[in-house]
Amino acid sequence: MGIYQRNKKLWLNFVYKGVRCYESLGIEDTKSNRKYAQRLLAEIQNKIEFDTFKYDEYFPNSKKLKLFNLVPTKTNYVKNVVTEFIKTKENKYEANIISHSSLRNNKGELLHFNSYFGDYLIDKINQIDIENWIVELAKGRKSKTINNILSTVKQLFKYAKAKGYIEYDPSENVNFLREEKPDIEPFSLHEMNAILEFFKENKPKIYPLIAFLFYTGCRTGECLAAKWENLDSNTWTYHIKESFSDHRLTKTKTKNSNRIIDIIPPLQEVLRSHKLKTFMKSDFMFLNQYGKPFKSSGKILCQHWKPALKRLGIKYRSIYQTRHTYAVLSLIAGENPHYVSKQLGHVNMQMLFTKYARYIENYKHTESKFANYVTNVLHQENTDSQIINK
Repeated sequence: MGIYQRNKKLWLNFVYKGVRCYESLGIEDTKSNRKYAQRLLAEIQNKIEFDTFKYDEYFPNSKKLKLFNLVPTKTNYVKNVVTEFIKTKENKYEANIISHSSLRNNKGELLHFNSYFGDYLIDKINQIDIENWIVELAKGRKSKTINNILSTVKQLFKYAKAKGYIEYDPSENVNFLREEKPDIEPFSLHEMNAILEFFKENKPKIYPLIAFLFYTGCRTGECLAAKWENLDSNTWTYHIKESFSDHRLTKTKTKNSNRIIDIIPPLQEVLRSHKLKTFMKSDFMFLNQYGKPFKSSGKILCQHWKPALKRLGIKYRSIYQTRHTYAVLSLIAGENPHYVSKQLGHVNMQMLFTKYARYIENYKHTESKFANYVTNVLHQENTDSQIINK
């Protein structure tokens, strides 16, 4: 009895009912896979000893099944469960329950798990197996990437448990990695004005789009999906309902993302002028040179954004930093955090403070609004009291 390698794959050698059996595990000969194989072999030996070993459950595709008069059972290999799970995700996408980007991400995330555990029986994987895999996977990858993969893997095991493929969920107590702080590097007020002025003078067709991003703080996909029908020029508000994701027009990212935002006076002037030129050409507000909506920011970045920053001598930052710029400059200007959070479509204000606290802390505080409020109220009360006493 033992473990051996053949063609770079691990095999088990054991005796069952007087027959010498050789079975491939279908997994590569690695340190962690050796540990798995050792544990599996010990489990098989123990069950053989107590006459509880079921050959078809461990090796459902084995040629030895006929020898033991067994009928192959359904194979619960990880790769089969993953295929089944992905099918449920595809059904949800077709029913418009999840977005195309969510489906694509889930498939990509499970590709990592499947390439490693695909030939494992799903009920033979334990918490230590998953944690060891996470350690290997984390090399050269950001914690956020690992956590996204782990989140989908947890969904897979939750599904497997609901289907009765496993009795307990080995991923339940696997902890997420501590994530790095989000990459936030907003533009200063001076930089923002310089960028807007450059686009206004040199790229007037793209200028309204850049102004919309800076002055609303909306997500890039939300801006690209902007339509004239959602703009109310009487109240100067805009209803964000849709977004471009994966070149597809979809619903907004979250429930809170579907929101009504205010259009400030500087942007009102830009949109008034822009509407005269594009209103009858398309339902969409911002169009490319072919009169079609931008379905992604790729060409905007390459043809307009990057060259503009280089020309201005401003350190390159992604176009998404316009959103962070709006948030930081709004808070520095004294906007109500709750209002800013609603404009951005955050779930709560905690997200706002978590992301932008360090930028607000660096702002030089020159005047206390609380002090002014208290002083003014006390002054008014004293004045009223003096009038009454007279």
